[in-house]
Amino acid sequence: MKIYLSILLILLSLNLFAQQDSYFADFCLAFEKFELSLLEYQEYKAGEDTNGRIYAALVNMTQQYHTMLRMYDEAAFKYRRSPIFDTISRPHYLQVIDETEIIMESDLTLRKMKQMVQAMVSMQREGFPREYDDLNKTLGRLHFRDYFREGSFDQTNEGYLVLNQIRAIEAYVLRRYFEPFIEKVASRQDIDRPQAAAFKNLTENTNCVPCREEAVPALLDLYRHVGLF
Repeated sequence: MKIYLSILLILLSLNLFAQQDSYFADFCLAFEKFELSLLEYQEYKAGEDTNGRIYAALVNMTQQYHTMLRMYDEAAFKYRRSPIFDTISRPHYLQVIDETEIIMESDLTLRKMKQMVQAMVSMQREGFPREYDDLNKTLGRLHFRDYFREGSFDQTNEGYLVLNQIRAIEAYVLRRYFEPFIEKVASRQDIDRPQAAAFKNLTENTNCVPCREEAVPALLDLYRHVGLF
């Protein structure tokens, strides 16, 4: 009986390893597609790109890098109780991801693309942060989407996700950090010079587009009617 159970456990382990190996092969396929798009990006960057094909290569790299992070998360969850995954599979996943991220660190545009995807995935995993500095940093990274030509990125699942994340953060930041002061200005409440200066600094350094759009008129109103600054 003990021998039978041992054999059964071995067979189950082999079957589980085969499943993980197949999943890892799909993960490597995403990395291969990333590398092909990287070659296209480098060729277009080195020569003339009159048709905007460099943007298509960037979009493809964004999708494949996101696919790799997603597949790693899915594998880590699916095989979370598997010693085989922890000792054999996980290190290989992380090695490929590390190599991909090292490649992107060598180019400013690719680094910003990597940071955008990481911010997007972080929000998927944990929700958006609550501290203002972290919110503003995340917004700055997500707004790399503005680099792409109009429509080229928004038509992808990643583009749709990033746009919705930006809208969610900006709505929260506007409501939490900007609207109270703007309402004070509109209602002619007492505002001293340090408060006004702090809000001016907040406005100048925010990555929240609608926040800046609504804050600038309030600052101009302060200048005209109160004489601050």
